[in-house]
Amino acid sequence: MVSFWALQSYNPFLNLLIGIIYFIGVTQLGRLLLKLFLPNLPDPFRNVLAVLLGFLVMSATMNFLSICFWINRVTIYTTNGIVFFLFLLTGYQKIPSCYSYLKKLKFNYAKPTLLSGLVFVLTILPILYYVLLPTTKIDDLHYHMPPVQYISMEGGYTYPHQYLRNPAFMIYSMAQIPIVYFGFPDSASVISLLFWLVIVYFSHQILRKFDLTIRLLAGAILIVGLYSIVQATPSSTVFSSLSVVLLVVLFAERDLIIKHSSLNNFCWAWAIAANAAAIGKISLVILTVFLSLVVLYDIMRHRKASWHILFAFLLPTMIFYLPTLVWTYAHVGTFWGPIMADIFPYHKFSPEEIRIAKTMPLKNMNEVTINIMKYNLINFSLIKLLAIIFLFFSTISKKIKIDLLVACLSTAVCFQYLGNAVELRYWGSIDNAFFILTLLYIPTSWKLQLQRPKTQLAIIALGVLPYLSTMYYYITNLNPIPFFNEEAKKTFFSKFVPYYADYQALNKVLPKNAVLFFPEGNVNIVYAPRKLYVYTKDIHQDSLLYIITSSLQKQPQHHTIQAQQYEKGEKIYENQNSYARTYRTPNQARKTAILEVHKLQKIKLLP
Repeated sequence: MVSFWALQSYNPFLNLLIGIIYFIGVTQLGRLLLKLFLPNLPDPFRNVLAVLLGFLVMSATMNFLSICFWINRVTIYTTNGIVFFLFLLTGYQKIPSCYSYLKKLKFNYAKPTLLSGLVFVLTILPILYYVLLPTTKIDDLHYHMPPVQYISMEGGYTYPHQYLRNPAFMIYSMAQIPIVYFGFPDSASVISLLFWLVIVYFSHQILRKFDLTIRLLAGAILIVGLYSIVQATPSSTVFSSLSVVLLVVLFAERDLIIKHSSLNNFCWAWAIAANAAAIGKISLVILTVFLSLVVLYDIMRHRKASWHILFAFLLPTMIFYLPTLVWTYAHVGTFWGPIMADIFPYHKFSPEEIRIAKTMPLKNMNEVTINIMKYNLINFSLIKLLAIIFLFFSTISKKIKIDLLVACLSTAVCFQYLGNAVELRYWGSIDNAFFILTLLYIPTSWKLQLQRPKTQLAIIALGVLPYLSTMYYYITNLNPIPFFNEEAKKTFFSKFVPYYADYQALNKVLPKNAVLFFPEGNVNIVYAPRKLYVYTKDIHQDSLLYIITSSLQKQPQHHTIQAQQYEKGEKIYENQNSYARTYRTPNQARKTAILEVHKLQKIKLLP
């Protein structure tokens, strides 16, 4: 797999540079498209939308190339060349204006501002350190990163069977193909950090009525907490967070935006942001649909609407969302994998797969409520949680309050039915969106209170420092720092990359054309030395196949490949003390397992 080879020469600072260049270049692509099609959209909405549109266009482009099996050196190097040119173009356009801005900038050396600035920097540093590390989160290793790596290696849209459970969840990841093919899969984590910074930029610009001290504190609150660290990975989570922030503020400010721009511009902006939210996290499809229905009803009822409005709402969905759903339907007979399989008569999923897909979300409902509350409070700042309540006491219009309340309650009912309502992470960054709106429409008396130094110190003490301390406590476990010497790198990889030592050993004994099979394992796929599959249906008949068995992993009965066409042959590897589960959480010990690897031999099936 790509990450296995990338790990051998891992350079955090080169990953940082590649991530920054790629992010700026793709954003410039979005900016040029907005300038061409939506010239009157006001700032800061324009700049945030440029980020989302750039990555959506890159995702759609890679999606098209993957479907056509045109992922190769020519297309990827051409794409990266265009992105690098756009990066240089951004520098040519922005560096003179940035230099002029810095020249005129007057620094505020007041103690409250310096303190707020220091707090803001301290919230950034642990996330920066985290994204410079190789990816070790099991969700990313098992299902966020592998589809892109398979496509990069095979040149086309060959989603392995396990990803067809929720294929639309992988759309954003397609935008990472150019850097993954280039050999920098972990640069996607740097891009996630930059998405967080765009959220901060958006709040900084939209809260211009406050002085710099308050805006710096707001920026710190927006990204403080463990959630900001653990989700700064190659997954689509922070992309969806940025999308939700933009979407909710667009919803609340739609009258003002239409007044200063146009109804047509707003509809296009809304459709792009709504698609980005839905693509970033499947659970946000529900909230996005409710908000979109309210907006569309409001437009059709109170404004002069035309077919252009409906076209603006639907076209981004047809470009960015529909192709993956159609591809999924063509290959497995449903649009959403096994979740909707009962509706379609000719699906290709077994009853067991459908049962697992439908019962998996309900696991959260079995958790104790107090533990869920602890999870939310540790991962999300209490100030942002209170902002969700305080928004309804702000000066925002009564209609917007009712609309948001109805949309959120309707979404909560649907989440409750699916078993996911209890955790804030299923809502994207709606807490950040409500926090920004609460400040934007804060009553005058509250605003005056915020200007007082004692209030600011209380905010830092109660709303920032406890969560900041958990962030630093969390990263203290992520040592030794694997940046400067090879010994530290190997120690770090051994501690936090599951099966690292086993994969290194297997690389020496496996043939180059070997294929590994780990039956339905929730395992580290991307650091495997060869292609690794967990479903029988992914295995090609002519594969040189080796099966991995672990004492920690229960072997499923409904996908036992060796009982169908193969039998275990020669044992080529065994480890009695394999590190099968590694944890970044402090004081949580690694889990060991007995690992065996056998060659699988074909058997002749009786007619």
